[in-house]
Amino acid sequence: MSDITKHALASSLKKLMQQKPIDKITVKDIVEDCGVNRHTFYYHFQDIYELIEWLCMDEANRAIGNHKTFDTWKRGFHDLYGYLHANKAIIMNAYNSNYRNYLERYIRTLVRPYIQDFLRIQSEGMNIPNEKLEFICDTYTYGIVSLAMDWIANDMTARYENSMNFFLELLDGSMKHTLEKFSEN
Repeated sequence: MSDITKHALASSLKKLMQQKPIDKITVKDIVEDCGVNRHTFYYHFQDIYELIEWLCMDEANRAIGNHKTFDTWKRGFHDLYGYLHANKAIIMNAYNSNYRNYLERYIRTLVRPYIQDFLRIQSEGMNIPNEKLEFICDTYTYGIVSLAMDWIANDMTARYENSMNFFLELLDGSMKHTLEKFSEN
């Protein structure tokens, strides 16, 4: 029952975010739209930002959840962009609000585990200190997140989507090379 209620609250939030910026949405607006009381909201979430994070993680994991292997990782990032574009009104309202930092953190939280997995697979048999692996992971993660935020900032135009395609192509061959440079074998 808990997930049903969370999904209902998230659905109401999404509906409201299509109409106005997140800064203008209150818990009262969400519970009235959802048909529940404030106590129910606070039983599940501390505030609207926690609901947004839950919603984003739930939907994005469904969007890219089938692409968690090394062979399908690029498709996963394309699916993430597709998800963001399909929810453009919501993403733009989040971007144009005080939620922008949460949006960036959310995208980074989605991307980083995938990059970590790819680096782990690519670095098998190499002796790379953890500090260096973390640095490589951060570098690739921030590249993808920066491109995504630029794409959103520019109203999700094709030019920036092409930039992501170019970046993914660059990553495809450079990860192994970068790891070899940092290897202490």
